Amino acid sequence: MVLLRRGWEGVAEYADAVIALLLALVFGLLGAFGIVSQTVTSGGILTTLAVFAIVILRDRVNKISLDREIRRSADQSKELLGALPPRLAQIDILSGSISELRGIIEGTATVRMLRGAEVQTAHAEARSRTDRWFFKGGTGTYLRAVTLPRCVEAARRDRRALEFRIEIIDPTNAAACERYESFRRSVSLDPDGTGDTWYRGRTRLESYATLLSVCWNRQRFRLLDIQVSLTPIVSTFRYDMSSEYLIITQDDPRSPALLIPRDKSLFDAYGIELRNTFEQAVHVQLDLADQVSLSDEPTAEELQTLLDALGLPPKPPLNDEEAAAVIQKAVHARDPY
Repeated sequence: MVLLRRGWEGVAEYADAVIALLLALVFGLLGAFGIVSQTVTSGGILTTLAVFAIVILRDRVNKISLDREIRRSADQSKELLGALPPRLAQIDILSGSISELRGIIEGTATVRMLRGAEVQTAHAEARSRTDRWFFKGGTGTYLRAVTLPRCVEAARRDRRALEFRIEIIDPTNAAACERYESFRRSVSLDPDGTGDTWYRGRTRLESYATLLSVCWNRQRFRLLDIQVSLTPIVSTFRYDMSSEYLIITQDDPRSPALLIPRDKSLFDAYGIELRNTFEQAVHVQLDLADQVSLSDEPTAEELQTLLDALGLPPKPPLNDEEAAAVIQKAVHARDPY
């Protein structure tokens, strides 16, 4: 039935041509067999020619209308391109520039994917003009090695205040530390960018190093408004939020990262989430560390005094080798990338 209906639709679309063809056949046969007079046959031929003339005129009119429509569409496209920003107007629509198109897509996308060196470039851009930083992750290795000192350096140079909120794994929570170490070992047994493997007990040393780094920088730059909270929840992602960008990375630098600019709705959504988890974690009373003076090269005794003052004494206590590792990771942290 469908095929029959389509067939009749096709016949209807070309009805004038079909009629002309039938008239030519009918009058041709009638004339050939002598059924009608020559006068009638001549009249039929004229009628057929008239129908053919109508068909030809119709086709020409349709062609002219189509040409006008195409020209009108082309003019509208040119006007649209002229109204676009220069970067968009320069695109060759026919040949297509893949790199340019990718840039446009990334510019309008909610989330942009970063790979390799793009991650470090994005971090540098995020640090360049920010007056605040929100971090949530494992132990804050890259934070204390690069982010915190570079942001403090820029704020000191510009003589402006700097706000930091840091959420890391609780070093006094043995179960959480073990879970994090187990996860890191499960994905790789090789040394990371700092040269260390994820041996048993490393997580608490890294978190203690971040606490020492925070207090050490806080004493040297009084315009640093910094808060730290400790969580028992192990996250496989790291969140770094400046005033302009949110960067989400993973433990493996080979894995892609995500960049969300401030003008995207997800930026505010993640900001609310980070503040919510920060408030639910255990806050460290950093003002209790004001009584402890930390030298440029803190000693093991200063570290122990600091952790006691913060109410976070290591259990079991740190031995000399562990204390030296914490101080080294805090003051002379290595960039894991």
